[in-house]
Amino acid sequence: SATPLLRYCEVLNAQSKNYSNSYKIFYKAMEIIIAHYREQDFSVESLAKELEISTVHLRRIFYSNTGSSPKKTINDIRFEQAKQLLKEKRSINVV
Repeated sequence: SATPLLRYCEVLNAQSKNYSNSYKIFYKAMEIIIAHYREQDFSVESLAKELEISTVHLRRIFYSNTGSSPKKTINDIRFEQAKQLLKEKRSINVV
């Protein structure tokens, strides 16, 4: 379930009202990641394309907001969701 992730984005949104354009792009990127991380072909390139920015600019935004890359963020979310599914003892095919 992406519920904790959605709650995280709601918190970011509530906090983002007074933040920079860079942070607002970061927030939008997180929304897109949460909506698409399950898709096998979802990538940093497709994320940048949807945001209409370059991958270089996207990486800068992520490093300034998280200290890590968008690819690591996507992989971390996928890993955390896989761990959650395994805890719920779902079939490995779902993961």
